Amino acid sequence: ENELSAPRDGECNDAERVLMARSPFEVLQIEPSALDEKQVRTQYRKMALRVHPDKQSEDAETFKKAFARLDAAKEALENLCGADKAAVSELHQVLQAEVHTREGAAQLLGVDGAPLTETEQVAEEAEKSLRLGMKKLEKLEHLREHEQAAASLREAVETLRRPASREALPRQEALRLQPLATSRALGARDMRFPAPLVLMRPESVRWNVEQSCRVALLCGATSALTDEQLLSSSASFKRSPKASALRWCQETSAPSVVAACLRFEAKGSNEGPKRLKQSQPGSIFLRHILFRHQQLRVMDPAARRDGARSPAEAEATALKVLLQLQAEPQAFVRLCREHSDCASAEQPGALAGHMGWVARGEQEPSLEEAAFALQLNELGDLVATSRGVHLVQRIG
Repeated sequence: ENELSAPRDGECNDAERVLMARSPFEVLQIEPSALDEKQVRTQYRKMALRVHPDKQSEDAETFKKAFARLDAAKEALENLCGADKAAVSELHQVLQAEVHTREGAAQLLGVDGAPLTETEQVAEEAEKSLRLGMKKLEKLEHLREHEQAAASLREAVETLRRPASREALPRQEALRLQPLATSRALGARDMRFPAPLVLMRPESVRWNVEQSCRVALLCGATSALTDEQLLSSSASFKRSPKASALRWCQETSAPSVVAACLRFEAKGSNEGPKRLKQSQPGSIFLRHILFRHQQLRVMDPAARRDGARSPAEAEATALKVLLQLQAEPQAFVRLCREHSDCASAEQPGALAGHMGWVARGEQEPSLEEAAFALQLNELGDLVATSRGVHLVQRIG
C-alpha cells in the first residue's frame, strides 16, 4: 500500500496536465487550424487562472513549474502564428505522436508497424520518412520546438528498429507510456524527452517501529520473492543486511538481479554491542577471513595470494563461508586457512586470521564501522574494502 503509483486521468490536477502535455498545442488546448494570436491569449488567460501558483495553498512548486510551462507554450504558439500552415500542422502531428510505441511511430512515419522481426527493413523505410518529415519542418528551424520535433522523429525510427516479440510488445510499451510518480526516470532510456512521460514527483513513507527491523529494496526478479522466502532465506542474517541482500539474489535464477537491505535499530534497543573490558580505551580484538578479487587496484603487501575471481564470486564465497561459520563456529581457524587471501591465515595455531587489537582510525571506515558495532564473539556482515571482501569476528 506504500508503493508509488501514477495519478489516473481523473486524478490529475491542472498543473499535472500541463506538465504532462506533449506539445504547446496541448498545453493551451489549441488545434493548429484554429491558431491565431487572439485564441492564444484567450486560452492563456483561461489556463493561467487555473495554474497560477499564488492561488494554490498546496503543492505550490508543481504549479510554479506548470505556470512556467504555460508561459513557454504561449510564447511558442505566438511565434507560430505567422508561420507556414503546412509546417505548423506537421509540427503538431510530430509532437503529438506516441513515438514510444510501435503503432504510434509507424503511424507518424507512414510505414508498416506490424512486422516485429524484420526491423532493419522497416527502419530503412522509416529513415526515408524521417528525412521527408525533416524537410517539411525546415521553415521552422529557428524555433525551439523544431529541435523537439526532430528528436521525436528520430525516436520514432529507434522504436521501429527495436526488436520485440509479439507477446512482450504490449508490456514493453505499457512500461514506456505509463506516467510514473517517481523521484527519477529509471531504465536505459530517459522517458522525459522528447515527451515528458515521467511525472517527477518524489514521495516518502514514514514508519514508526518499536524494534530493530530490516527493509528490503527489491527490483526485477527479486521483487517476485514472497515475504516467506525473504524471511526464511535471511533468517540467520538479522544483523547482516549485505548478507541478507545477497541471499535474496541467490533465491532467484535470473542472470541479473538487484536487491538491497537496510537495517534500522529502534531507540533503546538492547541489540547493540556490549561494553567490554579492553586492553586500551576504544580498542577491540578482531580476526578476519579475506576474499580478494580481480577488481582490486591497490597492491596489498599482506596478501597471501591474488584473487582470480570476480567481486560477485568473492561475495558468494564469503556468504557460503559465513553460513558454514554460523553452523560450526569452532571451524573458524580451519576455514580461514582454506579460504582467506590474507597472510594472517598462515599464523600458527589459533592465531590464524588475527588482526590484533584495533583502535578507531586504524582501519578503513567501512571495516571500522562494522567491527565496532559487533558484540563479543559475533560474526559481522560482509564488508568491502580496498583489500577485498572481509568476514570479521570480534573476539575481545
